[in-house]
Order: sequence, then structure tokens, then C-alpha cells
Amino acid sequence: MVPNPPPPPSDTDMCGDAEATLERLECKDSLGDPMWVNKKGERFVETCRKIQEEALIFLDPKCVANAITCEEANECPTQQH
Repeated sequence: MVPNPPPPPSDTDMCGDAEATLERLECKDSLGDPMWVNKKGERFVETCRKIQEEALIFLDPKCVANAITCEEANECPTQQH
């Protein structure tokens, strides 16, 4: 029996707020690249919504949106389903 995929996370609407927080705080990844836009020029909000809707990885955008520092945003849980 194949298990049903988990439902999409309920906080996908927070992806825009999460992006705004990452940009306001000027958060960078370990390579020094901005976290609010990827190398393809895709904004975090677009990537976040797509990944959340596919229910493969949960980025916890609510946690990121409420972060006060980049370190705090980086500590938000990322769960693979």
C-alpha cells in the first residue's frame, strides 16, 4: 500500500513575509550569496511556495518571517517529507 503524501503546509502564505525578512536582514548563505534570491534570479517567495506545495520540503516560512537575526532564520526547521 502506497502512503498518501502529506498535505501541503498551512503556512505557505508566509513565504512572502519570510522573503522580506531575509532581505531586510540581508541574510547570506554559506557561500555569501543572498538568501532571498537564488542564482537563477528566482525570488525566495516563488521557490518557497513551489517547494511547500510539492510537499517535499517544509521550509517553515512562518519561523523565517518571525526571525530577528539571520542566525535565527537559519535555525528554522527544514523537514523533508
